[in-house]
Amino acid sequence: MRVLSKWVVSRSMVVAMALLTVLGMVGCAGGNSSSSGSNVTATPTFSPGAGTYNTSQTVTIADATSGAVLYCTTDGMTPTTSSPQCSQPTTIFKTQFLQAIAVAPGMTASAVASAGYTVNLNAAATPTFSPAGGTYSAAQTVSINDATAGANLYYTTDGTVPTAASKLYTGPVVLSKSGTLSAIAMASGFNNSGVASASYTIGQGTATPVISPAGGTFSTAQTVTITDATPGANIYYTTDGTTTPTRSSTSYGGPISVSSSQTIQAIAVASNIPSSVATAAFTITLTATAPPTFSPAAGTYTTAQTVMLSDTTSGATIYYTTDGITTPTTSSAVYGNPISVSSSQTIKAIATSSGFGTSAVASAAYTINLAVAAPTFSPAAGTFSTAQTVTISDATTGATIYYTTDGSIPVPQQGTTQPYNSPINVSQTETISAIAMLDGTSSSVATASYTINLGAPIQGSVFSGMLPVGGAQVQIYAAGQTGYASDATPLLATPVKTDASGAFSAHYDCPASPGDLVYLVATGGSIGSGSANSSLAFMTALGPCGNLASTAATYVVNEVTTVASAYALSPFMAGATKVGSSIANYQGLTNAFRTVTNLTDLTTGNALTITPAYVNSNPVPFLNSSTVPQSRIHTLANALNACAAGTACSSLFSAATPNGGAAPTDTLQAILDIAQNPGANASAVFNVVSTAGPFQPALAAAPNDWILALTFTGGGLGFAPGFQVPFFNDPFDLGTLENTSMAIDATGNIWVTAFNNENDGSGSSFPDVDSGMIAVFDNLGAPLTKPSALDSSGNVIYGGYIANHIEDGTGTAGTVAAHAIAIDPSGNAWVNGGSVIGAMFPQTGTGLAEVVRNGPNFSLVLPYIQVGPNASPLTIDGSGNVWLFDGALEQFGPTGALNFSNPGAGIDPANPNAGYGSIQSLMFDSNATPALWGSAADKGDLYQINPKDGSGVTNYFAGSTGQYTNLAAGSDGNIYACGDQGGQKLDVLNVASMSILNKLTIPTGRGCGNQMVMDGVGHLFTVTGGTSPGILDEFTVSGSRLSPISPVGTGYTGTSTGEAATINPDPNATLIVPFGTTYIPPAGVMGAAIDGSGNLWVLNIDTGTTTSPGNVLVEFVGIAAPVVTPISNAVSFGQVGARP
Repeated sequence: MRVLSKWVVSRSMVVAMALLTVLGMVGCAGGNSSSSGSNVTATPTFSPGAGTYNTSQTVTIADATSGAVLYCTTDGMTPTTSSPQCSQPTTIFKTQFLQAIAVAPGMTASAVASAGYTVNLNAAATPTFSPAGGTYSAAQTVSINDATAGANLYYTTDGTVPTAASKLYTGPVVLSKSGTLSAIAMASGFNNSGVASASYTIGQGTATPVISPAGGTFSTAQTVTITDATPGANIYYTTDGTTTPTRSSTSYGGPISVSSSQTIQAIAVASNIPSSVATAAFTITLTATAPPTFSPAAGTYTTAQTVMLSDTTSGATIYYTTDGITTPTTSSAVYGNPISVSSSQTIKAIATSSGFGTSAVASAAYTINLAVAAPTFSPAAGTFSTAQTVTISDATTGATIYYTTDGSIPVPQQGTTQPYNSPINVSQTETISAIAMLDGTSSSVATASYTINLGAPIQGSVFSGMLPVGGAQVQIYAAGQTGYASDATPLLATPVKTDASGAFSAHYDCPASPGDLVYLVATGGSIGSGSANSSLAFMTALGPCGNLASTAATYVVNEVTTVASAYALSPFMAGATKVGSSIANYQGLTNAFRTVTNLTDLTTGNALTITPAYVNSNPVPFLNSSTVPQSRIHTLANALNACAAGTACSSLFSAATPNGGAAPTDTLQAILDIAQNPGANASAVFNVVSTAGPFQPALAAAPNDWILALTFTGGGLGFAPGFQVPFFNDPFDLGTLENTSMAIDATGNIWVTAFNNENDGSGSSFPDVDSGMIAVFDNLGAPLTKPSALDSSGNVIYGGYIANHIEDGTGTAGTVAAHAIAIDPSGNAWVNGGSVIGAMFPQTGTGLAEVVRNGPNFSLVLPYIQVGPNASPLTIDGSGNVWLFDGALEQFGPTGALNFSNPGAGIDPANPNAGYGSIQSLMFDSNATPALWGSAADKGDLYQINPKDGSGVTNYFAGSTGQYTNLAAGSDGNIYACGDQGGQKLDVLNVASMSILNKLTIPTGRGCGNQMVMDGVGHLFTVTGGTSPGILDEFTVSGSRLSPISPVGTGYTGTSTGEAATINPDPNATLIVPFGTTYIPPAGVMGAAIDGSGNLWVLNIDTGTTTSPGNVLVEFVGIAAPVVTPISNAVSFGQVGARP
């Protein structure tokens, strides 16, 4: 019912649509035709259109109305929107009637478009059979073919008509019995072919054998099989192409290999019935194996040849002959190893390979005209940095080699010619000439020149105490250049090892400056006959390697050189391989290396008692001499020796361990830790040595600390304590020669001022106006100015440099009471000459003179400059302007012209008209725009001063109970002073704050001492001379924290039982500048400064005992961090108190 209903509905809809169409055509579809036409979807179109075709057609259906949807039918029914949408494109394979409508959104359906297509396809070609139908005595293998490309073939063998359901042809059909073979072809786009049929009558005889592959021409060997369709048939064959096979022929048992042209004939026999003969002719044209090749190639040679044969055909076998006549075959010698050709001969060879033909014959003729080959050298001639071991060889078997090393031509049994038997050691530049001889025939002369640049030689010995250290590893290092304690560079590719006597030698390349500062480190080894000690590490600092080559010295590496090296280099060192500085302080590091030679003789390893510059110039005690703390160095060396001997390493390492630091693991690190922490565990270090060590004399008791201090009294200083020095131009007036101030220049030279201060017991005191001198020392304390002396009658011969000037035209005199000195950025020294007032000298004046070094002498550069009678302190800024106080603060330009004079009016609020007090200390800070600071001796005021005009900015102690204070500047921009609260508080001031940042309690009770300086890493040093011995204190300042480094109670003294005091000023000494006024405290420590090597230099005005030298310049070795010198350079660079 549903089917019928649906059919009725569909039929109704068709009738209705047809009626609507008719009505529309006559104008009855609602609305007029114009409005209706504009709302009707366009009628579809077909491409190609209706028609008759011989092939299937691909039809595209289109519509002119945008967005229209197409619906199609092919079954004769009128399409509607319920019909399938049209396929694009639609393929017409057969005769069909295609109808379509189009419907666009919002529009009515289009009219029905229709097109009839008649497709008359061509028929596929009829199949063919091979062989064709017929009568055969044996089974047949039939191939079915068709001329229509891509056709599928279907066949039957029972005579029925084939269809698409029949068997698909995929290969030849074997017909073993009679029957009818039928086939059709079917192809896309074609009608089925006609049926092809063929009848085959198969007889009862034996089938003819089938040979596969069939005969033909081939480029490779063939494997031939023979088969037969008759079950149980036996196959017999021949391969000569002429003999017809019979039952007596070769029975076929498996595939036949055909590698050359031949004809195979075969029969099959079944039930004694032979088949017909099957024949297949094979023509084999094989690719030939590549001909062999020879290496070396054929030719004429003067030496025997080793000939190798090879072939490019993979897997080829080579056969050869060597008589030059016989052609090689596969029966000839098989090539396996190179052929030795020692006489003329011709080699012929062929090659064969599976699947290839035999190669053509290759031939190579060798003519051997034997001559003696020239010798060869290994290594070849050239330039080398180490000694070479040269071997000479010759290619001629049995030849004898003769050579010379002086460049002459070798002649056996003559001159310097030697027979070659073993390698030749070439340790210096030389030329080797050689010949080879065999049976009286000589080769040509071979020559090789060897240039040996071994580098700088160095040799020495490693000792522990008096015993050699054998097996120690010795390395030469060049100090680093990338920063303090930066990595040093090893100069030997591998360390050299000491022999049983402790000796070593090496060659190395000396680096160019500034990388030329070298040192030796010896590690490990065994002492005498003892076992190896990995804790042993010794060091000897040598200095610029360019100087070493010229000395050809033998150096000692032992405990003493290790102590000296570690102390002198401690500001630049963190371990055996970390010794270095910034390139900016190459001078300071160089000077530090030089300092080692002030402590020890590097060629003997002995500690010194007097520095080398004074050894031959000490006729008068104290007058021109130096001291070295030999016993102290020996004691430290003995402590290292106790560990090196293997008995006390744990005690040494424990005693040397820095507070809060890691324990050392070898002797070098141990002494470095002691040098960098000289106040720690002094007694424990002393107690490491339980018995007398090998180095004597040594300290009898533990010292207060382990600083090393040297003293110098040359260059004009150094009269014995209490010695009465006659006045320069008046021998009836007597005084004491006293040093007064010091400065350090950029190369590390120390400049000291001194004059003869009357002290004859008469009760009157005034300076000798003609005795003012400058004593100058290099960084080793060696005098650069002439020493003072006593003649044979005991009369004083003044030394130093006395800068003469013209005083009011009355005559010549010295720089008067020279008591202040400063170095400008050009290296010139400016000296304030003090004042002269008295009945004997009615003229009044003060000398300000500039002095420069000129070769070995000194000369006055500027004329004498008159300043007031009260001129006292002296400093120089980064522009070379000279500042001093002379009742007013005055600034002189580099040429000596007065720039301004400022009395400091208004600086004291309590007395606005009073101005500056008597400024005795001037200091620039390290800020980008340096401020000047001054301390007044009479008022105890501390001033911050504007460097532009000398006006006062702030008076920090105005109206208070301030006191005169030394000043120190840090790299942090701060100024450090002790100007209030009895001098027991460290005042920290900064130009930016305009106030005292901190007041830090000084735990030692010694305040800022008599002198105060700050090193390059912010350590503050104070020197106090009021006790005997004098005391050196060291602190770190961090924010609001002041931490002592030296022992709080005792500080550093550098002395112990049996040692002379290092700081020992005469507590009764006074300095009169100007007349009648004592500005220098009775303690008499006149100056302190740190150089670019980290050495602290201190001036004693005199000494309080006849066992110590007077007018002493003291050097504390390596105790501080380097600073920029002179101060004027530091101001210029903004590096006051900074490490360069």
